[in-house]
Amino acid sequence: MANTSILQVLFDEIPPDYDRKQELKAFDDTKAGVRGLEEAGVTKIPRMFYTPPDGIDIRILNSSDDGEAFKIPVIDLGGINIGNNIARRKIVIDEVRHAAETWGFFQIVNHGIPLNMIDGIHERVRRFSEEPKEERSKFYTRDLTKKVVYNCNFDLFQAPSANWRDTLSFMSAPDSVTLEELPPAFRSVTENELCQSYNVVVLISNDRFKSSEHRVLANHVGPRMSAASFFTTNILPSTRIFGPIKELLSDENPPLYKETSVKEYALHFNKKGLDGTSALDHFRL
Repeated sequence: MANTSILQVLFDEIPPDYDRKQELKAFDDTKAGVRGLEEAGVTKIPRMFYTPPDGIDIRILNSSDDGEAFKIPVIDLGGINIGNNIARRKIVIDEVRHAAETWGFFQIVNHGIPLNMIDGIHERVRRFSEEPKEERSKFYTRDLTKKVVYNCNFDLFQAPSANWRDTLSFMSAPDSVTLEELPPAFRSVTENELCQSYNVVVLISNDRFKSSEHRVLANHVGPRMSAASFFTTNILPSTRIFGPIKELLSDENPPLYKETSVKEYALHFNKKGLDGTSALDHFRL
């Protein structure tokens, strides 16, 4: 109750003449992101980052830091590519299916990506974030069709509150970005530790597989970095239509979603922004 009261007080402090759109535009025009706020020595979080009390899951605020309350499935890929190990692959497939049906989120180990390579990615992210603002701003854009995109919150102007994060992203396939197009800090890219079920998988499985909404609390001290790889077709022109797999449907299990394309889904997702609700709700029958 104390946490919700504090949040309500913070939100109530916003004056009635507060112009959120003006603040968002002024912030975005700096092309410096939250890193720029930190460099400027801000001591108070700008109002555009405030989340209304009804948008906060109080369980997150009250959860323990040791993570004992949540233990996501861990899937070991070790030995899956040794010979024709059909039995081992079946075990892994069953584990992935179970994790996708119950959590929509799982961790993989022994994936074949060296730890020093993953550490190298985090080091490159750190080096890029420590580049002068003038260098970072060269890549700052809201045009998601560009091969290299750096900005603060892809949904900055759509979401009810901004996340305290900056993101650098680039395409790796099929039309891969060239070395010359990458920021100086990056000259090779590989990663992957955590896997999350994408919402289209939820749609085609007719809710059999899950896609977890997840939030991460910012560190009180020091940076927090993530390296993610998204497998999607929304950037490429495609007319392929996705819907619940026919073999999964029956009188007892009718289709829960209408058919759509990844492009249509992505357009709705980007327009809606991260507001705490699933973009799939728009396509539910």
